Amino acid sequence: MKSKLKKRREILLRILDLCEKALKEETDPFQVDVVQLFGKLRKLLPELETEEELYLDLEAVLGLTSVILKQEEWIRYRSSLMFLDPLLVLLKIEKLEDKDLADVLRRSWRPIVEARGISPLFLEKAVEYWRTLPSLEERRLELVEASESAGTLTLSELATLGFASEEEFLSFLNSEEKRLRKEADRRGGEVPYWEFIGAETFEETIKRAYLVSFLCSYGRATIRRDPLSGEMWLIPLEKPTGNKVSLAIPIDEERWKKRNVRGGGIKS
Repeated sequence: MKSKLKKRREILLRILDLCEKALKEETDPFQVDVVQLFGKLRKLLPELETEEELYLDLEAVLGLTSVILKQEEWIRYRSSLMFLDPLLVLLKIEKLEDKDLADVLRRSWRPIVEARGISPLFLEKAVEYWRTLPSLEERRLELVEASESAGTLTLSELATLGFASEEEFLSFLNSEEKRLRKEADRRGGEVPYWEFIGAETFEETIKRAYLVSFLCSYGRATIRRDPLSGEMWLIPLEKPTGNKVSLAIPIDEERWKKRNVRGGGIKS
C-alpha cells in the first residue's frame, strides 16, 4: 500500500517539476508532452486516496494548463514577427522530393513580367545562372572577408568600460576566460550564456558581455544557440580558432532585471 502511494506521489511530483521548468524557461515548453501527461493523470485519478494526492493532482492539471498557455504564447510571438526558423525550413526542404519542390515553385511563382517575355531561351539562361552560382557558404565567406578589418580599442572606449589601459583590459579578458573554463569543466563543457554574464549591477553585466564578445571574436570561445527555445550556451575552445561567431544579442536593463530576479549570474 505504502509503495503504491509513494509511486503515485513521485509521478505527480515529476509532472509538477517538468511544468515548473517549462514555465521558468529552463526547458523548452514543447518538450513537455502535455497529451501523454494528461493521460497519466486520467489513469491515476481513480487510485488517489489522500487529500495530499488530490491536491498534487490539481496542481499538476493547473501546471499542464499553464504549459499549454506558454506554448500558445510562444506561437503567437513568433507568428506576430512572421518568424520562420531557417533550420526548420531547411529540414522541411530536405524531406521534399524534387517533384514536390517543383510543385511549390509552380504554385508560388508570380512573374513580374508578361508571359510573352518568358521564352525557352530565357529559362535556359536562368537555369544556367543558378547552376554556376557559388554555394551559400562561399558567398558568406566572401562577405565576411570583405567586412573584416583589424582594429584596436581607443583609450576613450576602454575608459567608458572602466578599463584604465589596454593591459588591464587584457588582464580582465584572461580572467573571464579562466572563469569560463572553470565553470564549463564543472558543468560538463558548456555554461548558460545569461548566467555567465549575469552580475549584481547592469553595468557589470554589460562589461562581462563585452569581454565575452571578445573571447568569441578571438576564437577562444563559441556560442551554441537552441533554434527553438532561443537559449544560448558558452563553450570554451581548447585552441584559438579562426571560426568566429557573429550573433547579435540585445541586452537591456529590463531584461537584465527579469533574469537577475530569476537567479542572477555566476559569482566570480
